[in-house]
Amino acid sequence: MVYPQIFQSICLLSALLLVHLNAKAQQFTDTRHYLFNYQSINPAALGLGNAPELRAGFKRQWAGLEGAPLAFYASAFTNYWGKGAKSDGPNRYHSFGGQALTESAGILRRSGLQVQYAYHLRLSETLRASFGASLGLLTYGIQTDKIVTANPNDPGLRNQATQVRPDANLGLWLTDNRFFLGFSLNQIIEHRVLLSTESRIERQTNLTAGYTVPLDQEAKWSLTPSLLVRYSQTRSMLDFSTMLNYKQHAWTGLSYRSSGLLAVFCGGSIKNKCRVSYFYDLATNAASQISNGSHELLLAFPLGSAKSSFNQNSIIY
Repeated sequence: MVYPQIFQSICLLSALLLVHLNAKAQQFTDTRHYLFNYQSINPAALGLGNAPELRAGFKRQWAGLEGAPLAFYASAFTNYWGKGAKSDGPNRYHSFGGQALTESAGILRRSGLQVQYAYHLRLSETLRASFGASLGLLTYGIQTDKIVTANPNDPGLRNQATQVRPDANLGLWLTDNRFFLGFSLNQIIEHRVLLSTESRIERQTNLTAGYTVPLDQEAKWSLTPSLLVRYSQTRSMLDFSTMLNYKQHAWTGLSYRSSGLLAVFCGGSIKNKCRVSYFYDLATNAASQISNGSHELLLAFPLGSAKSSFNQNSIIY
């Protein structure tokens, strides 16, 4: 049986965390890295970059609060043009990739693994469309090693086994040299997870749009406002972001979420071998009273050189 004072502490500390992770289990991850990694929310955005790439990052949410949410994620992709295809010749190609994540909040955890595929089609000289799908598994569980008990064989803990659920996503993407438009369905296979309480995993819809505006004649400077709308049966979320970019070498911007979170971000390219993006969330809601904001870091490593002008040269992919 859990010691009363420890149980009391867990209840007080985990009340917000339970709501947080249950909401995430049902709905949306709170990371911002999708701004430079749209394949994380739309499989049709897989392979839009100029070269195969590996990406990795983490987010420390509500810094300063013990047991606050912590997330790690990684993704990679490569493109296949077909045998004997010329670098600028084909009007279509295939992309293959995958992503993994692990998240924890207090005594709760969630992990996931996906394999992804996208088919890309050239509609005109600059206009491209893609269709994508991904399949994977999500696991949910309680980290029993973080609970102090008088009896290690407490049946209440033994019954909290890890639960595995299937995951499937579909997406469409349309883009040219200036704009992008995306639509995706996440968590298509709805199901329920029983941890401390029962949570329903709901299907969610994402709508994405953005437009790049050159700020000078040489197009060294550009401004990209973008919008992400996410909704399900029980929750909706709106992100509005704008990014100032200098020659794909350095960037900075702001992102506002309808829940009351404002993020600032910046980044740069290091000798074209690595791109670094950092995000800081300034809570403007109740979270500002209990934490020092949230930190997120994303690293991107090109695994080869660009092989086709078919792809868009943009840091956001």
